[in-house]
Amino acid sequence: MNNWKRGARWIPCSGPGCGQRVISILCLVLLVSPALAAQRRVDDAALRTAREETEIILDLGRLLGFVHRMTQESPELDFESDQAREMLEILEEIRGTPRMTPTRARTMIQRIEDTILTAAQLAYTDRLWINAQRNDQRNTQNSRAESASSGQESASASRAGPGSSSRQGTSTEDGAPAGSLASYAAGGPYNPMTETGRRHAEDFEALYAYLQTKRVGR
Repeated sequence: MNNWKRGARWIPCSGPGCGQRVISILCLVLLVSPALAAQRRVDDAALRTAREETEIILDLGRLLGFVHRMTQESPELDFESDQAREMLEILEEIRGTPRMTPTRARTMIQRIEDTILTAAQLAYTDRLWINAQRNDQRNTQNSRAESASSGQESASASRAGPGSSSRQGTSTEDGAPAGSLASYAAGGPYNPMTETGRRHAEDFEALYAYLQTKRVGR
Protein backbone atom coordinates (compact mmCIF):
# COMPACT_ATOMS: atom_id res chain seq x y z
CA MET A 1 0.00 0.00 0.00
CA ASN A 2 2.99 2.34 0.38
CA ASN A 3 3.45 2.41 -3.40
CA TRP A 4 0.20 4.35 -4.03
CA LYS A 5 0.58 7.91 -5.36
CA ARG A 6 0.32 10.63 -2.78
CA GLY A 7 -3.22 11.76 -2.31
CA ALA A 8 -4.76 8.57 -3.71
CA ARG A 9 -6.96 6.79 -1.21
CA TRP A 10 -8.83 3.53 -1.34
CA ILE A 11 -12.24 3.94 0.18
CA PRO A 12 -13.54 0.50 1.04
CA CYS A 13 -17.16 -0.28 0.36
CA SER A 14 -18.65 -1.91 3.40
CA GLY A 15 -21.87 -1.99 5.23
CA PRO A 16 -25.34 -3.23 4.40
CA GLY A 17 -26.04 -0.54 1.71
CA CYS A 18 -22.85 -0.97 -0.31
CA GLY A 19 -24.16 -3.61 -2.72
CA GLN A 20 -27.34 -1.64 -3.35
CA ARG A 21 -25.34 1.49 -4.25
CA VAL A 22 -23.22 -0.44 -6.76
CA ILE A 23 -26.31 -1.96 -8.36
CA SER A 24 -27.95 1.48 -8.56
CA ILE A 25 -24.93 2.94 -10.34
CA LEU A 26 -24.84 0.08 -12.85
CA CYS A 27 -28.54 0.45 -13.53
CA LEU A 28 -28.10 4.19 -14.12
CA VAL A 29 -25.33 3.56 -16.65
CA LEU A 30 -27.45 0.98 -18.46
CA LEU A 31 -30.40 3.41 -18.62
CA VAL A 32 -28.43 6.47 -19.76
CA SER A 33 -26.62 4.81 -22.68
CA PRO A 34 -29.77 3.86 -24.65
CA ALA A 35 -31.25 7.29 -23.90
CA LEU A 36 -28.24 9.02 -25.42
CA ALA A 37 -28.38 6.78 -28.49
CA ALA A 38 -32.10 7.51 -28.89
CA GLN A 39 -31.41 11.25 -28.61
CA ARG A 40 -28.81 11.02 -31.39
CA ARG A 41 -31.34 9.22 -33.59
CA VAL A 42 -33.91 11.96 -32.93
CA ASP A 43 -31.34 14.65 -33.76
CA ASP A 44 -30.38 12.91 -37.01
CA ALA A 45 -34.03 12.57 -38.01
CA ALA A 46 -34.68 16.24 -37.23
CA LEU A 47 -31.74 17.31 -39.40
CA ARG A 48 -32.91 15.10 -42.28
CA THR A 49 -36.37 16.67 -42.05
CA ALA A 50 -34.86 20.15 -41.90
CA ARG A 51 -32.74 19.45 -44.99
CA GLU A 52 -35.82 18.34 -46.93
CA GLU A 53 -37.91 21.30 -45.80
CA THR A 54 -35.25 23.90 -46.56
CA GLU A 55 -34.65 22.69 -50.13
CA ILE A 56 -37.38 25.03 -51.43
CA ILE A 57 -35.68 27.92 -49.62
CA LEU A 58 -32.40 27.10 -51.35
CA ASP A 59 -34.36 26.98 -54.63
CA LEU A 60 -35.45 30.57 -54.00
CA GLY A 61 -31.81 31.58 -53.57
CA ARG A 62 -30.85 29.75 -56.77
CA LEU A 63 -33.65 31.45 -58.71
CA LEU A 64 -32.49 34.89 -57.57
CA GLY A 65 -28.96 33.99 -58.68
CA PHE A 66 -30.23 32.97 -62.12
CA VAL A 67 -32.24 36.16 -62.40
CA HIS A 68 -29.12 38.21 -61.71
CA ARG A 69 -27.14 36.21 -64.29
CA MET A 70 -29.89 36.88 -66.82
CA THR A 71 -29.65 40.65 -66.33
CA GLN A 72 -25.87 40.49 -66.83
CA GLU A 73 -25.75 38.05 -69.75
CA SER A 74 -28.80 39.20 -71.74
CA PRO A 75 -29.39 42.96 -71.65
CA GLU A 76 -32.40 42.52 -73.92
CA LEU A 77 -34.09 40.62 -71.06
CA ASP A 78 -33.39 43.34 -68.49
CA PHE A 79 -36.14 44.42 -66.12
CA GLU A 80 -38.58 47.20 -66.83
CA SER A 81 -39.03 49.73 -64.05
CA ASP A 82 -42.20 48.08 -62.70
CA GLN A 83 -40.51 44.68 -62.66
CA ALA A 84 -37.48 46.09 -60.86
CA ARG A 85 -39.73 47.69 -58.24
CA GLU A 86 -41.62 44.44 -57.60
CA MET A 87 -38.40 42.44 -57.37
CA LEU A 88 -36.99 44.93 -54.88
CA GLU A 89 -40.08 44.52 -52.74
CA ILE A 90 -39.42 40.79 -52.53
CA LEU A 91 -35.71 41.23 -51.85
CA GLU A 92 -36.38 43.75 -49.08
CA GLU A 93 -38.85 41.33 -47.53
CA ILE A 94 -36.21 38.59 -47.65
CA ARG A 95 -33.66 40.93 -46.06
CA GLY A 96 -35.99 41.55 -43.14
CA THR A 97 -36.78 37.87 -42.55
CA PRO A 98 -34.57 36.21 -39.92
CA ARG A 99 -36.27 32.83 -40.36
CA MET A 100 -37.32 31.93 -43.88
CA THR A 101 -39.96 29.22 -44.04
CA PRO A 102 -40.78 26.82 -46.89
CA THR A 103 -44.26 28.30 -47.28
CA ARG A 104 -42.92 31.83 -47.57
CA ALA A 105 -40.19 30.81 -50.02
CA ARG A 106 -42.68 28.92 -52.19
CA THR A 107 -44.98 31.95 -52.27
CA MET A 108 -42.10 34.21 -53.35
CA ILE A 109 -41.03 31.81 -56.11
CA GLN A 110 -44.59 31.67 -57.44
CA ARG A 111 -44.87 35.46 -57.42
CA ILE A 112 -41.57 35.88 -59.27
CA GLU A 113 -42.34 33.25 -61.89
CA ASP A 114 -46.06 33.91 -62.34
CA THR A 115 -46.40 37.69 -62.05
CA ILE A 116 -42.99 39.36 -62.46
CA LEU A 117 -40.93 37.52 -65.07
CA THR A 118 -42.01 37.59 -68.70
CA ALA A 119 -42.24 34.38 -70.71
CA ALA A 120 -38.84 35.06 -72.29
CA GLN A 121 -37.23 35.83 -68.94
CA LEU A 122 -38.73 32.71 -67.38
CA ALA A 123 -37.49 30.56 -70.27
CA TYR A 124 -33.97 31.97 -69.85
CA THR A 125 -33.84 31.30 -66.10
CA ASP A 126 -35.26 27.81 -66.71
CA ARG A 127 -32.37 27.06 -69.08
CA LEU A 128 -29.88 28.28 -66.50
CA TRP A 129 -31.55 26.06 -63.91
CA ILE A 130 -31.42 22.97 -66.14
CA ASN A 131 -27.76 23.59 -66.99
CA ALA A 132 -26.91 24.01 -63.31
CA GLN A 133 -28.63 20.72 -62.46
CA ARG A 134 -26.67 18.92 -65.18
CA ASN A 135 -23.42 20.39 -63.88
CA ASP A 136 -24.30 19.34 -60.33
CA GLN A 137 -25.01 15.80 -61.50
CA ARG A 138 -21.71 15.63 -63.38
CA ASN A 139 -19.80 17.01 -60.41
CA THR A 140 -21.48 14.53 -58.08
CA GLN A 141 -20.66 11.63 -60.41
CA ASN A 142 -17.05 12.80 -60.73
CA SER A 143 -16.79 13.19 -56.98
CA ARG A 144 -18.07 9.67 -56.40
CA ALA A 145 -15.70 8.28 -59.02
CA GLU A 146 -12.78 10.08 -57.36
CA SER A 147 -13.86 8.80 -53.96
CA ALA A 148 -14.03 5.24 -55.27
CA SER A 149 -10.63 5.66 -56.89
CA SER A 150 -9.27 7.12 -53.67
CA GLY A 151 -10.53 4.10 -51.74
CA GLN A 152 -8.80 1.73 -54.14
CA GLU A 153 -5.58 3.73 -54.02
CA SER A 154 -5.71 3.82 -50.23
CA ALA A 155 -6.07 0.05 -50.12
CA SER A 156 -3.16 -0.29 -52.53
CA ALA A 157 -1.11 2.14 -50.46
CA SER A 158 -1.79 0.11 -47.33
CA ARG A 159 -0.58 -3.02 -49.06
CA ALA A 160 2.40 -1.28 -50.69
CA GLY A 161 3.65 0.36 -47.51
CA PRO A 162 4.26 3.92 -46.26
CA GLY A 163 5.87 5.14 -49.49
CA SER A 164 2.59 5.21 -51.47
CA SER A 165 0.18 8.11 -51.88
CA SER A 166 -3.53 8.54 -52.70
CA ARG A 167 -6.09 11.21 -53.58
CA GLN A 168 -9.29 11.94 -51.73
CA GLY A 169 -12.47 13.01 -53.51
CA THR A 170 -14.48 15.99 -52.32
CA SER A 171 -18.23 16.40 -52.22
CA THR A 172 -19.81 19.06 -54.43
CA GLU A 173 -23.35 18.86 -53.12
CA ASP A 174 -24.83 22.28 -52.29
CA GLY A 175 -26.70 22.04 -49.01
CA ALA A 176 -27.27 24.16 -46.00
CA PRO A 177 -24.43 24.25 -43.36
CA ALA A 178 -24.93 21.95 -40.39
CA GLY A 179 -25.13 24.89 -38.01
CA SER A 180 -27.88 26.55 -40.00
CA LEU A 181 -29.83 23.31 -40.31
CA ALA A 182 -29.53 22.77 -36.57
CA SER A 183 -30.83 26.29 -35.99
CA TYR A 184 -33.75 25.72 -38.37
CA ALA A 185 -34.59 22.36 -36.81
CA ALA A 186 -34.63 24.02 -33.38
CA GLY A 187 -36.96 26.79 -34.57
CA GLY A 188 -34.20 29.42 -34.71
CA PRO A 189 -33.05 31.82 -37.46
CA TYR A 190 -32.47 30.47 -40.95
CA ASN A 191 -31.99 32.57 -44.06
CA PRO A 192 -29.27 31.50 -46.54
CA MET A 193 -29.84 34.68 -48.59
CA THR A 194 -28.51 36.80 -45.74
CA GLU A 195 -25.91 34.38 -44.37
CA THR A 196 -22.50 35.95 -44.90
CA GLY A 197 -20.07 33.86 -46.91
CA ARG A 198 -22.66 31.79 -48.76
CA ARG A 199 -23.09 31.80 -52.54
CA HIS A 200 -26.81 32.45 -52.12
CA ALA A 201 -26.05 35.59 -50.11
CA GLU A 202 -23.51 36.83 -52.68
CA ASP A 203 -25.98 36.41 -55.54
CA PHE A 204 -28.73 38.02 -53.48
CA GLU A 205 -26.66 41.09 -52.64
CA ALA A 206 -25.48 41.43 -56.26
CA LEU A 207 -29.07 41.40 -57.54
CA TYR A 208 -30.19 43.78 -54.80
CA ALA A 209 -27.43 46.28 -55.61
CA TYR A 210 -28.21 46.06 -59.34
CA LEU A 211 -31.92 46.67 -58.84
CA GLN A 212 -31.12 49.60 -56.55
CA THR A 213 -29.19 51.28 -59.37
CA LYS A 214 -32.11 50.79 -61.72
CA ARG A 215 -34.47 52.39 -59.21
CA VAL A 216 -32.13 55.34 -58.82
CA GLY A 217 -31.64 55.58 -62.60
CA ARG A 218 -35.38 55.72 -63.28
